[in-house]
Amino acid sequence: MRISWKNTRPLLMFVILPIIAMTLPGCSCADVGQGELGRIRTGSGWADKLYKPGKWFVGPLSRMYRLDTTEDTYEEKMQILTADNINLTCTVEMRAGLNTTNKKGLLDIFNKVKADRSGFINREDIYRVYGKMILRSKPRELLGALKIDDIRKERGELGIKLDKAVRSELANTPLSVTSVKITNIDWPELITQAMEEKKKREIEIEAEKAKIQKAMVAAEGRRQVAEEEAKIKLIEAKMVADYNKTIADSLKKNPEFLSWHRIKMLSEAAQGPNNAFIIIPYESMTNGESRQLMNNILLKQMLKKQKK
Repeated sequence: MRISWKNTRPLLMFVILPIIAMTLPGCSCADVGQGELGRIRTGSGWADKLYKPGKWFVGPLSRMYRLDTTEDTYEEKMQILTADNINLTCTVEMRAGLNTTNKKGLLDIFNKVKADRSGFINREDIYRVYGKMILRSKPRELLGALKIDDIRKERGELGIKLDKAVRSELANTPLSVTSVKITNIDWPELITQAMEEKKKREIEIEAEKAKIQKAMVAAEGRRQVAEEEAKIKLIEAKMVADYNKTIADSLKKNPEFLSWHRIKMLSEAAQGPNNAFIIIPYESMTNGESRQLMNNILLKQMLKKQKK
């Protein structure tokens, strides 16, 4: 079986480098871990090469420095004086890591951020040097120019503006921003009370509107019922009028029926207890004799009462 140099090189380097490092005076083997980048510093200064995760040979009078490239979330809580002189407590969060394609920026970190005793530069220190001041200043610039009521109304839009502003400011740094958000705003107690009162009034107004709407629906129902009842009464009145008209028209055409009905009524009256009655011919009502006749009748009744 033929073994190629290309296939065995990584294994040999992994085995041979530590042996060489231990045998040569001042040499060492450095381990660059997962999520890290390394840079060697020699006696004459920094090398321009960045080392990816793995084991690397470090020559005499040299040292491997490492930095953390992983992402993390950074939080800043601050008080901001608004345009109407109200102190607003605000919490802003930014998630960011390192832009591993920006070699110049990554090399710059080794010059600007101090490493610990082991030669490791942690991400919190990188954020402190490149991002902290910007993440604290941009919210002040954005929110401090607005009144408290405008901040309350435009909170969603302000979050988008802040994200854009922070990204733009950090574009020329080694940091790679994933997101920036306003995660919390602690409104002053006075503002909170005012907002609660406003919400309470809105709820009360909606409740009153609902009552009015309910009353209007009930009134409309009563109006419709009244209209239907009025229609029914009109129909009934028309039926009665038609009935009376029909009878009147029938009687006009049958005068004999009226004569028969009059005789029938007189016959029924004669059968009752008060059967003394006077029949006055209709003709006598038209020639002035009726008054004299009525006077004679009244006179006779008065004389009968005196005799008793």
